[in-house]
Amino acid sequence: MPLEELEQRASKGEKVLLDYLKEVTGRSEAALKKGLDVQFEKQQERSRLMEACDNQQEIFQRVLPYAGLLRKDTFQNYTIITAGSVYMTKGSDRRSTGTHYTPRSLTEPIVQHALDPLVYHGPAEGWPEEQWQLRTAEEILSLTVCDIAMGSGAFLVQACRYLSEKLVQAWEQTDRELNINKVQAIPQKTPSGQLSSGEASEEIIPLDREERLIIARRLVSERCIYGVDINPMAVEMAKLSMWLITMSKGQPFTFLDHALRCGDSLLGISDRQLANWSMDAKSGEISQMSRIRGATDSAVPRATQLRRQIRLLHEHDISGIETKEKMLKEADQAMELIKLGADLLIGITLSDVKRQAHIQDTLGNEYMLLMQAFSEGMFQSQNLTVRDTNNNELKRIHSEVEGLLKNRRPFHWYLEFPEVFLGNEKGNMGFSAIVGNPPFQGGAKITNTLGVVYREYLVNYIAMGKRGGQADLCSYFFLRAGTLITSHGHFSLLATNTIAQGIL
Repeated sequence: MPLEELEQRASKGEKVLLDYLKEVTGRSEAALKKGLDVQFEKQQERSRLMEACDNQQEIFQRVLPYAGLLRKDTFQNYTIITAGSVYMTKGSDRRSTGTHYTPRSLTEPIVQHALDPLVYHGPAEGWPEEQWQLRTAEEILSLTVCDIAMGSGAFLVQACRYLSEKLVQAWEQTDRELNINKVQAIPQKTPSGQLSSGEASEEIIPLDREERLIIARRLVSERCIYGVDINPMAVEMAKLSMWLITMSKGQPFTFLDHALRCGDSLLGISDRQLANWSMDAKSGEISQMSRIRGATDSAVPRATQLRRQIRLLHEHDISGIETKEKMLKEADQAMELIKLGADLLIGITLSDVKRQAHIQDTLGNEYMLLMQAFSEGMFQSQNLTVRDTNNNELKRIHSEVEGLLKNRRPFHWYLEFPEVFLGNEKGNMGFSAIVGNPPFQGGAKITNTLGVVYREYLVNYIAMGKRGGQADLCSYFFLRAGTLITSHGHFSLLATNTIAQGIL
């Protein structure tokens, strides 16, 4: 509590001070009086208090009357936070949202069992392990692995370790197939394992195994790793974790902004829901659908193309990072209006039932007019008045939607990662694998912590109307994961035993 507040209350009399202290601390009046009566006569205690006051005599004298009430830390030092100092405290956010740290002893087997069938021929076919056949480097680099509640990135780091080791083994396998030995000239190869064509723009892998592993980790992080978390700080921590494992002397940090994103993995819409302008994917008016499709038909392919280029571009210096940043900014700008519509649909869904129809009619119609203007190129009009009018309207609707969402941050998977969900170079739609440790939270706690409307959303649009009784929050992550992988993909997630206590 602020020292000024204590002094102000004390100036109004002891009763006012004690009433205030009882309210904010929950302690009895007798205990508070005893604390106020403590006299600091021993020099050792006075020295410790002076030290806690940053050795400032003025602060020491002001704190002294209340010193008997001060809390001590684990080192038995008085807890006083002076102006300009840094204080670290224990928070409850991760506990309240059901998130947990996962040790390497758990990440390793989960990642291995999810990815073994994807990097080897044999596990899925039931072959003995000694008969498994490693896939090619090109096939390994085409895999996409995601953690849909990544936290600080423990699973993504382990996935990077695993895939980079397998990639190096695939390169070595190619060496053996070419019957290379120390006497013969060693042909240069590209990361896909193909022989170099001699083009100056080609990336050539080194011969030393340790150097290969460094290159492999950067390639895997650039092409294969994706992650999402609702906490912006967790996203930054995950980037740091990936930077540490891919760190390479003389090269910049790996560009990860396109693949590690912030948002609520459970709160988002599908492409069909947006196209039909309805959470019911089968409904929608033809006029609305045509307006939206006119904009998405131009914006989505452009963003997808840019994001594919980002994924395949291997940066060597800061100019490569700058190129990727520019591409990502352009891709995000292309999708801005499309994502706004998706956010608006979620905002309407989470709104008061009595207001939903009104919001759909008013704000929805205004958004449709913006979509039409976008399709007709009015945002790039040579007429400054027309262009400014549309941009101002876009900002206004953004503000309205933020009000509807109430600090929630939806994550629309096919809009955020179109290169994954609109088909990659192999034609696959969805992630190759999903791994992780999703939040655990009992059914009743979901409503208490996240709200009634959020729980109803989970039931209606994740569980498809099936009420899960006491189903744990992680159950919904399992259901979501099933919709995000390819037809031959795998997911491996941790769960509590309460996942079996709900009916989904």
